[in-house]
Amino acid sequence: MWVETLKELFMKRVRQMKPLQQVRLCSQNLSEISALDDCLLKCATTAIRDLVKETSPHSPMGYLEEVSRCEKLMDVTVMEILGPLQSNKKDWMYLLSNSQCRNLLIVLNKCQKEDSCYNEKLDQAKKLIEIAEKEMKTLLIHIKKNSVASKVVHHILNDAEAEKLCQLFVEENEEKHFKKALESARNDLIFLRQQQKQTKGLISLCDHIADILTVDVSYLRQCQNIDVSKEEHSLDELKKQVQEAISESKMLGNIEAASQSTYFKAIWLEKTLQTKKTEFKNTSSISLNDVLENIYKPTYEDISASYKHLKELTMPLSDLECLISRLTKHELQMLGMICSKDPNQAWISTTALHMKRYRDLCSVKEHAELLMQFKNDFSLKGDFSNVENICCMNKKERTLKDVSHDMKKTADSLKNIPQSFLKELQICTTNGFIKWIKTVIKDIRELPVFVDVASISAGENNMDIDKVCDFRDAVLGSSSIIYDLNETSGFSELMDAIEKLNKSLENDQNLEQKLKNSLIHREWLVNAHEIHGAVAKTCLIQAREINRNGIYVIKMLPQSNASLDNCISLRIKESIGDRKREDKGSDQTYKTYNLAELKELQNKLMLIKLSGEQGGDDILRYVEVLEQVLLIGDMILKLFDAGNVLFMDWSFTAYCNPDHDLKVLLEFGIAGMTISGHKDLVEELKDVYRGMQDCLDKWHEYLQHHRNKYYYLNYFSAKQLVNLCSIMPKVQQKKEVGCSVLNMLSFIKENITEADLFDSFTKALQTPVEVGGANMSLELRNYLAHFPKLIDELKVAGFSEDQAKASVIYCSQNTMYRETALDEDNVMSCIYDHVDDDEWVKTWSGQYEEDREHVLQNQLKFKVSPSQKQIPSSFEMSEEEASIMFKSSSSCQEKIVMLWEAYSKRLAGFVSEKYVGLDIVGETLKFLAETEQIPVKRKLPYYLDKSKPNLVTCKDEDMLPLCLSIYNDETQPLPTYDEMLICTSETPAEEVELIIRRAIQSGCKHDKIYCILNADKLDHDVSRKFESYFYQVSQKLSDTQLKEYRLIIFCSSAAQHSYVLTAFYEYRKTEQPYSMEDVQKYLKKKLKLSSKSGFAEFIVPKQFQQNTKLISSEGAGMGK
Repeated sequence: MWVETLKELFMKRVRQMKPLQQVRLCSQNLSEISALDDCLLKCATTAIRDLVKETSPHSPMGYLEEVSRCEKLMDVTVMEILGPLQSNKKDWMYLLSNSQCRNLLIVLNKCQKEDSCYNEKLDQAKKLIEIAEKEMKTLLIHIKKNSVASKVVHHILNDAEAEKLCQLFVEENEEKHFKKALESARNDLIFLRQQQKQTKGLISLCDHIADILTVDVSYLRQCQNIDVSKEEHSLDELKKQVQEAISESKMLGNIEAASQSTYFKAIWLEKTLQTKKTEFKNTSSISLNDVLENIYKPTYEDISASYKHLKELTMPLSDLECLISRLTKHELQMLGMICSKDPNQAWISTTALHMKRYRDLCSVKEHAELLMQFKNDFSLKGDFSNVENICCMNKKERTLKDVSHDMKKTADSLKNIPQSFLKELQICTTNGFIKWIKTVIKDIRELPVFVDVASISAGENNMDIDKVCDFRDAVLGSSSIIYDLNETSGFSELMDAIEKLNKSLENDQNLEQKLKNSLIHREWLVNAHEIHGAVAKTCLIQAREINRNGIYVIKMLPQSNASLDNCISLRIKESIGDRKREDKGSDQTYKTYNLAELKELQNKLMLIKLSGEQGGDDILRYVEVLEQVLLIGDMILKLFDAGNVLFMDWSFTAYCNPDHDLKVLLEFGIAGMTISGHKDLVEELKDVYRGMQDCLDKWHEYLQHHRNKYYYLNYFSAKQLVNLCSIMPKVQQKKEVGCSVLNMLSFIKENITEADLFDSFTKALQTPVEVGGANMSLELRNYLAHFPKLIDELKVAGFSEDQAKASVIYCSQNTMYRETALDEDNVMSCIYDHVDDDEWVKTWSGQYEEDREHVLQNQLKFKVSPSQKQIPSSFEMSEEEASIMFKSSSSCQEKIVMLWEAYSKRLAGFVSEKYVGLDIVGETLKFLAETEQIPVKRKLPYYLDKSKPNLVTCKDEDMLPLCLSIYNDETQPLPTYDEMLICTSETPAEEVELIIRRAIQSGCKHDKIYCILNADKLDHDVSRKFESYFYQVSQKLSDTQLKEYRLIIFCSSAAQHSYVLTAFYEYRKTEQPYSMEDVQKYLKKKLKLSSKSGFAEFIVPKQFQQNTKLISSEGAGMGK
């Protein structure tokens, strides 16, 4: 009892497990406990039945693997799965489609291969397995014969598992035939599907014309509705049926694609209508064969021709024009499928690209025609070939291939042209409005001037002001078309101009209306221009151009009388209005204004300004800049007249263009330096003027310092001194200095020669350093005089220069020879002792040169001796020095002053190989004056005071005789130019200052009388400086520098209001009588030809024996 109860409990517990687990438990434990085998088998059988009943298409195969290990369980499983087999053809689908059947047969096949007697071990299932295997082999035979139902073949070909099952039952020697049979079946299936598609296409085309002609397609529909997956007929039978249905349309291999082509169906419909009108007028139905012959074939021929032309790009554009809307890229693909079986469809992309280009060209054809009209209206003769091609693209000879990439680019450009605005411009051109605009406004830069002039006519009338504003905006917006194009302009230039026009239209939406308004108000604009346009417009244009592009240049021209007129000019690029428009890339041409023209323009502009016309800002800017330039020009003249070295080779450039980074440029040629300014132009000009003024002041200080120190510098003006500074290096090099220089110096030494000048220059270079007023040291005197004299005497005696130098220096330093004075005998004795010792000569001659160099460099005032060649080649400063010097300076004023200070430190001694300092010139003139043998010793009349200015007033006609009477002394020469100054209104202040210096400054061995005649005729400014100079010089000079001077100032007694007469009235002296006869005798004697000529008394008549003659004539005549 308990055993049964235990089994029931066991079975209950097992049945709580999943079916697959129950099967696994039974297969693993069967026969382990014999008492439980029945329980396990019952549970496993029930579980197998449950697993078999599962309807999942992918039932698990795992339990079959477990079942295969136990024959009893396998027997049950086979009975459950293969039980429904009835040994007929219907069982094929069961075996192929049921997944458990397929899996069971696969497992059984595997077990049979592992154990060939496996099937024999089964009991009831063995018969069912035999039936299943027989059915599968029968199926394979039918497949080979192609007699199996199409649905079975369809299932095998579309289910990989079913095909795999069939492969298990194929013999090895039949495997190739089986694959071939399957491949044949697959091809038949594909053929059936293709034929059905073709049939469907033919039905669609026939339905498309049903309203025109009726076609009987019932049998076609029957064939189209065949479902291979459900058919019991074999594939061969179905093929025959379909082929019979479409046997009359074997040529329609691509009709499926044709039925999907819009283009094909359009032609199909056209051909149907034609057929209806011609062949089938009296009938409404048509056979399939007639459709093929009368409709399809003509349609196909047209489509084939189009396909060929499109593929080869030979289709005429005139034909394509009506087809372009139909032929999309999809239609091109359809054409390829209809007319060709070639899988390579690369031509489609190329053709589609050309067709897209053609569509673009068609869309801009109207634009192109407008542009060609525009070209003709504006007389443009450049290249418009691409635009012309677009206009003429539909000519018969044009094909799709002719639609090039360049034409496409042209079309893209034409898309954005403002048609409406260009048409309005054409109207303006036709009416001559544009021509008038270009006549009165030759360049767009003149537009503001025209607007200013027209604004005068507008006044405060708002309507007239609107007319001016509309005209300004219209012309400015259209300027790229009106002014940027010329006769040679082509399509590219026109499109560039249109691009600028489009930007103007974007910025001003009302630009077209403004152009229309301007054309309407043309008459008012013409009147406004004619009334106020002439001088004012021209002047304003010039001022505006100068303010934008003018370049002021200040430069002293060589060999010309320095004046503002010939040193100031202005250059400006010629405007388009002044010359014909030139091609791009041509050289720029400049127009030059002289100072007179600039001043004339200034005067006209000021009148315009006073009249209240427009353009005030331009006028003020022009005047302000010009005034500053004039100040700088005046300052350079002062510097030039003052002889400032730094400004001798100087030029100045000012750029008026506000966008130009560089505003001013100063070039110092003598220094090889440039100074540039980048701030506002007016500010820079003021800085430059202040810097030059500082340089002038410092140069005057420099001159005054040297004039105070060197008396004979006061014989010459500043420019003459600079000339002497450049002449002295020639003297050092013993080059010819010229008669003009000697004549200039003859006032210091009479009958001067170049030898005299060289000797004086040499003595000047030997000037010792001034140390507490001490005289030349003995050591320096030896090397400058004594030693050279001894060396020359030894050289005359036959010794070499090196031997002589060695002996002289040896004797001067050796104690053996110091007991007696160093003379020729001592040196001769020494030279005999060492005449054969070359080493001794070399050592001591070198010692002589070293000692001499040391003494000269340390005890001479001018460090470079005539024999040395260490003189700088020029004033030039290196870039590094310049950058360091200007590093902390930003203004031109500071830079100019710093540059002057840097070079003023060099203006001493040997400045360069072409220039010496005023100190050397002063020393040279001093030594030159000392060579004058006979000093002038004049006696001042008793009624005149020494060391005071003497003011003498007399009649004009008595002034010169009275002056000469003061010099009447037969023992003294006639007064020279340095003693007398005859003034006029043109006499410069410098000449007055120099005669005052010569009169009262010490340093001259002569006792001369200095006279200033016609002092009342001096210019007022010069007269004030006369007074100022006298008191400044007399106060600044120390007592040692002043002398007991003799100064007489002559003024006309009629000039009672003269500044000089008033200033020196306290020193006025009473006029003394003089004898004209005595004066004449004095002159005759002094002007008589010298007796040294010998033959003068015999050759020259007595009445003409004077070296000065005054010839006068009552009438003018040639040669006088």
